[in-house]
Amino acid sequence: MSGSAGDHPAAGTHLTEALRLAEQSGDLAAQARTHVILAQAHGQQDAPAAAPEHCAASLRLIRRLGHPTLEPDVLDSLGFIADHTASTRP
Repeated sequence: MSGSAGDHPAAGTHLTEALRLAEQSGDLAAQARTHVILAQAHGQQDAPAAAPEHCAASLRLIRRLGHPTLEPDVLDSLGFIADHTASTRP
């Protein structure tokens, strides 16, 4: 396998493809997990404005699945993203 740590564009491409496949297969749990990972990736890298929408999508799916115990992880990610975004502003 080739690749390198920090290849964020490639990671984004792979995550977007993973989300597409999860949606195509109807796997709601995989969609929820992928949305939160995309939110974290966007929040830490190139597009923090996209992160909250991915968190919201993940929460909607988690609630639809009836897994409220997973909500704190998503909310924690949203808080981290908000904190990270605020700390990088001039």
